[in-house]
Amino acid sequence: PYTPGTDDNWGGGGPDALTTISSGHTLPAGADCYKVVMMDSFGDGWGLVGSSPTAGIEVVSGVLTDEVAHQLAGYHKTRLLGRPQVTAKIATSLDGRIALKDGTSKWITGALARRYVHLLRSQHDAVLTGAGTVRADNPMLTSRLEGITHQPLRVVMSSGQGLDPTSEIFTSSAAHPTILVCPEASPHIDALPKDVKVVTAFTGKDGCPDPMNTLSVLAKQGMTSVLIEAGGKLLASFIKAGLVDRIVWIRNPMLIGG
Repeated sequence: PYTPGTDDNWGGGGPDALTTISSGHTLPAGADCYKVVMMDSFGDGWGLVGSSPTAGIEVVSGVLTDEVAHQLAGYHKTRLLGRPQVTAKIATSLDGRIALKDGTSKWITGALARRYVHLLRSQHDAVLTGAGTVRADNPMLTSRLEGITHQPLRVVMSSGQGLDPTSEIFTSSAAHPTILVCPEASPHIDALPKDVKVVTAFTGKDGCPDPMNTLSVLAKQGMTSVLIEAGGKLLASFIKAGLVDRIVWIRNPMLIGG
């Protein structure tokens, strides 16, 4: 990617001014300096700077490389590994519990932490949870902050059994796109609202969708970043498979006990 450079980092056009140039093309005319943010390691553009026939134009490399690499982490993961960048959100009490004694975890953290989680959702392409969390907490998994316009795709992993079609995540599927990932068809799926998209994935040893295959399916849907908000069992399956790139751990100074 390239952007015309003036006196500021982005060359006066902001991040949206970034331009991708393939090998064999000259740099666009109209600027005295072009700043190279990052070369496309998946194409054939490595020799572009050295071979550019455009005379009299300064080319500066390494501008904001770390910042842009962070922004493109999901894209790189998708291209290199065939799966999105995965962030796992974990909310616990001070003694490490992820749920109250009745099994619910919806309000284990405070209002400030919940606002932060809503921000996290808005920064990801998809939010993934399990059918157990849907049953226990009945979450919406949307970002409900003022001014937020991006809503993530909501993804529910399930064995296909015990799905409640009246759950918030399913009844709101017309307004907020929702995918159910399951190993095979079941009578419970037929009862879901028609707006819920059902995607079949390979079955893991536990009878639930395989984590890597699920991420591969999401990558094919165009997802480059996924936030996991799920119970311990599903979350552990992704961690054990080495599929979690980042963990956001939120601790509430409360004790739940055994």
